[in-house]
Amino acid sequence: MKTNYLIARLIATIASIFYILLVINYATKGDGLTNSGIVLIVIVTFMTIATIVSWIRAHIGAILLLMSGISFLVFSLISNSISMAIIMGGPFILSAIILGVQEEIRAITILPKREITTRK
Repeated sequence: MKTNYLIARLIATIASIFYILLVINYATKGDGLTNSGIVLIVIVTFMTIATIVSWIRAHIGAILLLMSGISFLVFSLISNSISMAIIMGGPFILSAIILGVQEEIRAITILPKREITTRK
């Protein structure tokens, strides 16, 4: 179970690093920042924060990763094709699903044991 957490967090971390480098490259080229560049910087910043939170709190991180993955998917869908949008938002959505499913399975299977008592 810990291996799945590690895999999900590593997927999100590698994707975050890739997108940070992509944004730095995008921001340093051209005439200056455009509206889409600013939105991209905000989304990637949110993704990075979500990735950091996922290392600290898996359940909250899963929710934030899902939100950031969907927002990046929508942003990419507006400016690119559907397949490119899935590739761009996919790692974060996949990480969120892995973390979220693991958290739900853990909540279901690890229940506090109750002691059965009878009244006399």
